Amino acid sequence: MASTVLDAHLVVRRGGFRLDLPLAVHAGEVVALLGPNGAGKTTALRALAGLEVLDSGHIDLAGRRVDDPAAGLFV
Repeated sequence: MASTVLDAHLVVRRGGFRLDLPLAVHAGEVVALLGPNGAGKTTALRALAGLEVLDSGHIDLAGRRVDDPAAGLFV
């Protein structure tokens, strides 16, 4: 089994909208985010890039935690 390159749980709240997305990507995988308008695709990508602050959750890259609001760690 390929190693996990990205392991994330993205939780972002904006007004009445709440994104709650668990995400795991393994080496060699290709990932696409699909969904209707307003589903949170852009918000998820912005959160992964560090352009949206997570309300909770985490982002791990290659086994290293790079974002964890509970621990005061931000991208």
